[in-house]
Amino acid sequence: MKIYYEIDKDSILYDHNKGRVEAFKIWFDFDDKAYPCEGWYDNGLVLLSWWVTSWESMTNGLTNQGLAFMEGPYKLNMEQNGTDLLLIDPANDIKITCNLLELGKELKHAVNGVLRHFKNIGIDSHNIHNLMKCLTILEKNLHKIKE
Repeated sequence: MKIYYEIDKDSILYDHNKGRVEAFKIWFDFDDKAYPCEGWYDNGLVLLSWWVTSWESMTNGLTNQGLAFMEGPYKLNMEQNGTDLLLIDPANDIKITCNLLELGKELKHAVNGVLRHFKNIGIDSHNIHNLMKCLTILEKNLHKIKE
């Protein structure tokens, strides 16, 4: 499993200067199957924060969590069985098994990469600060899972 993202500097700066949420391409890849599709354009800073919050909830034993996209009707519901997760989108007949630790590591990798891109572009916003808090949450909970 991998989270892909593509950040176009000019598009990000345009959105930022217009006071809009900085959108970019972001999607999941499960064994060469893109979800919702390759190059999906969405509000990635918000999505990553949502996904980390849902992942953290799952690490703390809460249920009814999911990995939602803002644009379109796409959401992977998460069902936990021990450290395994079943990611389900019944509307699109998708069922994927992954590991709670694996998802956390991939989220951390994506969050770090996106933060690095935005720092290089020179953008600092409320959503960036939320993502920085998410990185702390990931590090704390990844450590807890490994113990």
